[in-house]
Parts: sequence; C-alpha cells; structure tokens
Amino acid sequence: MKLRLLHFTSLILMLSMMVACKPKAVVPTFNIKVTEVTLTSGGTGLQFKASCTNTEIKMDKVVFTSPNNTPGLEFNFNGRTCLKDEFFPLQAIVDAYTKETGIWKIRFSGIHMGDAAPFTVDGSIQVYQ
Repeated sequence: MKLRLLHFTSLILMLSMMVACKPKAVVPTFNIKVTEVTLTSGGTGLQFKASCTNTEIKMDKVVFTSPNNTPGLEFNFNGRTCLKDEFFPLQAIVDAYTKETGIWKIRFSGIHMGDAAPFTVDGSIQVYQ
C-alpha cells in the first residue's frame, strides 16, 4: 500500500511540475492595414488586412468598433490558419465597411497553433479623411 501511495505521490508531483513548467503562450501582435475601395453604391469603403507578427494562429473572429460606434461589425474566420507575417483579410473579399474617419478598434480572437490556448487581443488603426 505504501509503495502505491509513493508512486501516486510521485505522479502528482511530476504532473504539477509539468504544468508549472509549461511555457506561457506568446501574446499575438498584429500589423493592421486599411485600403480605400469604391462601394457598389458609389461611396467610399474600407477593406482591412492584418498579419500576426510573432506567432502562428488560428483565427476565430474579429469584431470591429467603428469611430461612430456602428454595431454588428463582425467577421468570422471559422478557425482559419494564419501563418506568421501572412496578411489576411478581415472581411470577405467582395465586402467592405463604409468609410468612417477616426480610430477603428479591432478585437482579434482565436487560438495559438502550438498549444490551442485561446487569445483575445485588441488593436486599432487610424483612418484619415
């Protein structure tokens, strides 16, 4: 009985050391670009692209807050793999957001490729007149 208890205690100690020594996931950092496009309605629209500059990730979604706080600006990636430094669109290729000048806030959500740890990171970009 004591031998089993010793093995069990050793196993618990090893598992706790593995958890304690597990490296923390890198917080993704994003480079964001914006391009003006002509909307089919004739106005000016915006298309956004981003790249993760320090790690590979799987994107879940981005949620935008426009300078005028326009609601419902969300784009789902459904787990798209994004390689380090690869630019990816933040909307469907044929879509664009109505141009608003000021600071656009973008919340990135996804998981790390290595350990599947979730992340949420906020970014922003200034759009000028």
